[in-house]
Amino acid sequence: MPATALIAIDWGTTSARAYCLGAGGEVIATRAVPLGVMQVQEGCFPEALAALLGDWHDVAAPRLACGMVGSQYGWREAAYVRCPADAIPNHFDVDLTGLEIGDSVHISAMKLPEGVKPTITERNFTVATIVGRAAEEEVKPVAAAIVPEAGAEAASAEGAEGAAKKDEPKKDEKKKDEKKK
Repeated sequence: MPATALIAIDWGTTSARAYCLGAGGEVIATRAVPLGVMQVQEGCFPEALAALLGDWHDVAAPRLACGMVGSQYGWREAAYVRCPADAIPNHFDVDLTGLEIGDSVHISAMKLPEGVKPTITERNFTVATIVGRAAEEEVKPVAAAIVPEAGAEAASAEGAEGAAKKDEPKKDEKKKDEKKK
């Protein structure tokens, strides 16, 4: 398999897709999981990303995520900028040279074009964070990251934390018992 130059992630509302891309932009491999932003519990995006990447987590290539992962329901809401209509930037340059896993770049470190101002002004928000997983870092089971579907019983995968108690009566059984009394 050719060397991976980038792992591109398209994280939608209902599913997440990942693409290993070669140096010329060619797709080397793809994968998808039904872990869209609406299925991932708050604070569990690292576990959902681990499930999506699987054995790609050790691939020495940058990752670029787009889509709903940057929405108000995603991992982190993307910031917007105000600017004149005739001066909309095509891109923003962020220098990641020399940064290590866990390092971040904040808006205050960026030189924005003239007339361009962030809409978030009350905090020095993060623009980019270098992510990865250290070999010794423990990752929670992905079952713990999934939001149970509405109306479904919240039973986790066998052996996962928070597994439902088998002896506990189901909701329908409880209602029947209450009617009998």
